[in-house]
Amino acid sequence: MMHSFRTLRAFCLTAVVGVAGSMAQAQDILGRTVLEGRAVSLFSDGTWRYSDTPSDETCALVREPVHFCGSTAGWQRLPNAQSPDVTAMYRFDDRTYGVFIVENVGTSDGMSSEFMRGVAIDTIAAASGVSPEEIPVLNLFDSEVDGQPAETMVYSASLDGLPVIYANTLILTETETTQATVFFVGTSFTDANRERHAEFLSLITLTE
Repeated sequence: MMHSFRTLRAFCLTAVVGVAGSMAQAQDILGRTVLEGRAVSLFSDGTWRYSDTPSDETCALVREPVHFCGSTAGWQRLPNAQSPDVTAMYRFDDRTYGVFIVENVGTSDGMSSEFMRGVAIDTIAAASGVSPEEIPVLNLFDSEVDGQPAETMVYSASLDGLPVIYANTLILTETETTQATVFFVGTSFTDANRERHAEFLSLITLTE
């Protein structure tokens, strides 16, 4: 799981401090067809998906099984060339960003929430130049994403003097590990931050 360390470090150091403000283009739909009685959309990158779940107009494929329906809610997709391990990066405003990391390993491979919590803390500590014990965990609570049980850990760090709060939601299945993280420039996890994070999660859909 060394790529998880690289991923978290990359988005901590680049997305927060110097992320580009331009919006990445959504996948272009080249055409539609019918497969086994269901409508299918064909995309410019050579992929396809069923058109009825979720709707093409509001939702974009992050990576199977994750779709994000944030475009109409003000979330802009950003280029993530800073780290090829980051699956997708979004910007809400100058102080609020979202990141997806989707990996095809799950509980059947030995993944656990405890392990991923340690990865997150160790990596933020390394990026901040402090020990893991110096990274404060502000909250840990159960969440839900599109009907799937999840866990959210809220923690804080200082990156090059910039205070950042992370709300890292982990969705573990037998075959996938998905991290849906919203991070905020600031020193506390405010009620407004909590509402924005909850909205971000509500815009995620998971296909079977």
